[in-house]
Amino acid sequence: MSYDTTLICTIVDDSDKNRGHYIVTDGTIKFDAYTNDTKYKVNDQVRVSVLNGDFSQRKFIEGEYIGDTSGAPVIYISPLDTVLPTTGNLIQEKNMGTLLESNINEFCLLTNSSEKYKILWKTSIDENSKYRILQSNGIYNVITLKADFLTDLGNLISGNYGLRLDLLVQPEVGSSERIDKVILLDSNEMIGNPYSFEIYSTQEKTITIASTGIITEIILSAYQSVTLDENGNEIAAPFINNEGQVIGQEDIWIKDINIGFGSDLVSVENNSLQIYTSDSAMYDYNDGYGTELNNKQIGLIWYNKTSNNEYVGFSDGLYDLTYDEIQYRKESYADSRLLAQKDKAGVASDELSLTLAANIEEVFPKMINAYTSLTTDLSQVL
Repeated sequence: MSYDTTLICTIVDDSDKNRGHYIVTDGTIKFDAYTNDTKYKVNDQVRVSVLNGDFSQRKFIEGEYIGDTSGAPVIYISPLDTVLPTTGNLIQEKNMGTLLESNINEFCLLTNSSEKYKILWKTSIDENSKYRILQSNGIYNVITLKADFLTDLGNLISGNYGLRLDLLVQPEVGSSERIDKVILLDSNEMIGNPYSFEIYSTQEKTITIASTGIITEIILSAYQSVTLDENGNEIAAPFINNEGQVIGQEDIWIKDINIGFGSDLVSVENNSLQIYTSDSAMYDYNDGYGTELNNKQIGLIWYNKTSNNEYVGFSDGLYDLTYDEIQYRKESYADSRLLAQKDKAGVASDELSLTLAANIEEVFPKMINAYTSLTTDLSQVL
């Protein structure tokens, strides 16, 4: 599981700030931190991002810190850490959807421009699509949405921007009804200061679809709303002055958008197996010669996870021909059977004594049942 740590630090040396280099301290150690901003000075408090909690990597200043001065680190756990991806990025799948923005890999919204809403990509999932069939079979229970954002919005203090998913949903198989469900990855739920992402900041979200219905269409859009400055005034739309300079242009950059289907491991039983097919569930009962409609490709998912709901799968990442799940369960049961007798009064801790105690515990209810049955039947006969 990956953890990004945000530390609240104090700048102790700004002598190299023209190159975006500062020396900061979290109260225990001093270390280098970097940013594109040269505005910080000694004694300023800032948020410093430590990627994956690894101090050997370059640390970045996310922005100025305003708030309590406890200095406690903020630990961010990605909601995607407990999701087992069952598809790749749908936007990059061949023959999957239509790109309506040619530069979707990295594009820009201009703050308070006339462009408030922009459709980037859309796809229809028809009845014969493997995605529709796997949804119907319950293999997916979440949609994942992930993207990187970079902003330099100056003195903006309010307003919203983000990504929007419109899901056209079929409430149940065979229904002609369609319901529009709107999902937002909005700036007000982003980690960090969404008005000052000085380096690209990854933002993620999972959307539960287990009880939603079958998704037949997905539309991805980017949006922005009115933004206000620190005095509460609406920021004017950008314009070109007499010298040809663009005035009031603030950028919202978005890149590496990823949409996928997955299984939320929190709601999946550990060490469970799921058999599925991505072929049509239709059979041709009139053909006795075995048409292709009756041939199904069967798949198998083994949900093996940790106590933190991280997916493990095969521990070494490889299929082990010598691994026997049934034998493993037998051995686990044998171990737990003996451990249940440990520390009980009158039971020694050696294996023979624990086995004997377990045997007696298991056979005693059967003896009571036999005695009850025998005495009841004998009483009826007499």
